[in-house]
Amino acid sequence: MHLPRHARMFAGQFDLAPFACVFFLVLMFLLLQTQLAPVPGVQVRLPKVSLVDDARAVDGLVVVVDKENRLYFEQQITTEEKLQSDLAAKREKLGGKVQVLFQADAEVQNRTLTRLFALCRRAGIDEIKLQTRPPVPDIAPVNAK
Repeated sequence: MHLPRHARMFAGQFDLAPFACVFFLVLMFLLLQTQLAPVPGVQVRLPKVSLVDDARAVDGLVVVVDKENRLYFEQQITTEEKLQSDLAAKREKLGGKVQVLFQADAEVQNRTLTRLFALCRRAGIDEIKLQTRPPVPDIAPVNAK
């Protein structure tokens, strides 16, 4: 079989449309990737408070309460009885003073938080904090003159 030595691979006009389509498709995936991938963890909307102590940097245990009053401890859903026994066991393991930080949704009622604080006291926890977030400041529009 005889093949020509000077065969040209591409003899037509270069078409940019397929490359543009692929480029815009990749661009859309990159721009929307935060909405396509679910965020791990429990969605909790913390209450806004204007005077906030530094409850963000805590070296202790974190308990999350979502708006349906479900409890999460160490990334696991739990019950109040199991939470009390787990907190008591952690206090014994860590030996002494343990700090518990509650990340409760803004829709959680006070009676639920009061019950959980009493649960912590029964487990031997002395230092309990409720995490909040500062309100977003209103930015006054700048008048361009």
